[in-house]
Amino acid sequence: MTNDERRLHRKHLVTAAVAVVTSIVLLGLLYTVGTHRCLDKTLGFGREAMVFLQAACEKYDRYEQGRKTEATHNLDAAVESFSTFLPPDRVEVNDDRVEEYVHTEHLSGMLVMDGDGHMVAHYDVGGRDPLMLWREELACSSVVSMYRGSKVSYSTVVERRDVDFAVSAVPYGDGVALGYRSLAPEPADDYSYTIADVLVNNTFHQSPTVLVMRDAQIVSSNDSTVDITLARLLVDSGIDWKDEGLTRVEYRGATWYAVRAAYKDYRLFALYPKSEVMSGRITFVAAGVLVSLAFWVVVLLARNIVDHRNLVEKDKQLGIINAISAIYDSTFLLHLDTLEIEGINMSPAIAKIFAEHSEAYDFMDTVCRDIVSPESREAVVGLVDISTLRERMEGVPYLAAEVRDCRGAWYSLQVVP
Repeated sequence: MTNDERRLHRKHLVTAAVAVVTSIVLLGLLYTVGTHRCLDKTLGFGREAMVFLQAACEKYDRYEQGRKTEATHNLDAAVESFSTFLPPDRVEVNDDRVEEYVHTEHLSGMLVMDGDGHMVAHYDVGGRDPLMLWREELACSSVVSMYRGSKVSYSTVVERRDVDFAVSAVPYGDGVALGYRSLAPEPADDYSYTIADVLVNNTFHQSPTVLVMRDAQIVSSNDSTVDITLARLLVDSGIDWKDEGLTRVEYRGATWYAVRAAYKDYRLFALYPKSEVMSGRITFVAAGVLVSLAFWVVVLLARNIVDHRNLVEKDKQLGIINAISAIYDSTFLLHLDTLEIEGINMSPAIAKIFAEHSEAYDFMDTVCRDIVSPESREAVVGLVDISTLRERMEGVPYLAAEVRDCRGAWYSLQVVP
């Protein structure tokens, strides 16, 4: 194998090593970029889902407010009509008449107080104690003023035992009549399930698990298997939420990426499974690998073509040198760029020295010492001085000198570019 072939082989090895290292770095870069692209894409979907949920909650709240307002007005009318249902004489008021009225007006309950604040009659459809249930309402200034002759009615919406009630109080005789109705949605009220229906029927990108929560209670979700464990994890745990990005959440041995938002007292969450989030990463990496492979194929083909042409040119030059060297006792090829000596045609004595002293300066020094006669050494050393040979060869066809070897024979020494 010639020096050119050895250099070409080394180039191929270096190219292969560079290609392997570059490919590893490229794969890592593609993997990182692909991951960030997937996370950014999912973050966009999550923000869209939050906007959608906020709009759904706002719409639902507007309906709830309208429903409660309407229920309060209806309750006001029902309680105010109590004075026409019964005579103003409170002696005739009893529990049976109140029960009858409650069922007639579809109330949750009612109690009638006398001027001394004592309960005259009452009824509650759930069997609760109205006096204990509405003690705070009976003590408020608006209701107390009715005992003092005020004819202004009072109505509000309160929560008792986790149920919203519309409450109305009107003057009755010297006392007060207080009626209340639960605002819990009726089963036949289709709109009471609006949020749930929206979540179930809407197709979100990348199949997230969506939750609408109030405090730690799940109001609605598009996944029927979601339980309070997940709600507590999202609300009570020490999760470091990233409000401007996705938050990694571990739940039941699986990895999720979550985004959250809030609307009034609602907490909104969308959890995306990692498999869905990263589904596009493999495609991105595969596309990048194909592009890089195509690039490397083009580069290697171009390099092989160039190397092949160079090698052909070198072989041509070497053929010329071999043809010329046939008329000389010994011929060498000196690479001035690498200071490597390549033997082409060597006599036995020169071949022996070359085998033991292949380094350029050492070889030249040994040949001058062992082969060239003392009186010719100065001429030979000056002729083959490697440090100045490139400059001395510029513009001249060759350099030559007549020298004598140690046996007294004369030789012609020529340096040809």
